[in-house]
Amino acid sequence: MGLTIYYGMKTKCDADAARKLVSGMHKRVAKLPWDTVSEAFEIDPPDGKHVFEKKAADRFKPGEEYLTRKRDDGEDEIVDVPSLHVMYFNAHVNGAETASFGLASHPPVVVHRTDVVERDAEGHKTVRMGAGEAVEVPTRLRGWYTWRSFCKT
Repeated sequence: MGLTIYYGMKTKCDADAARKLVSGMHKRVAKLPWDTVSEAFEIDPPDGKHVFEKKAADRFKPGEEYLTRKRDDGEDEIVDVPSLHVMYFNAHVNGAETASFGLASHPPVVVHRTDVVERDAEGHKTVRMGAGEAVEVPTRLRGWYTWRSFCKT
């Protein structure tokens, strides 16, 4: 049995300032007693220059955010906000999950497919996630770099 640690960071800055913050985090984390600390990686920089090791976005791009949206029927649903520019690195201690640290930018608006919520005669709810209409959702993340992650010790 382990302890799960959730952590998050958020700062309002441009890409160059975010790079400096990630570089500083990387230097500090590398001085701690981890078994391994990876190089810093960068995906899809807005200015086209990779300060950290270039990494291509694969099917899982780190740095996503999740927002809660109130539906017209009063129910809450989760809105996935993909990352745009990502800078991150991993740190690992044997016997624990790998921890990821970094910063990512996000779009100011996302198109979200709503959930379809149906209730039967007894009131049992069925939810078909993302099967409804497309709606634009403001993220309120313009100009922000964020990071949320977790690891189990």
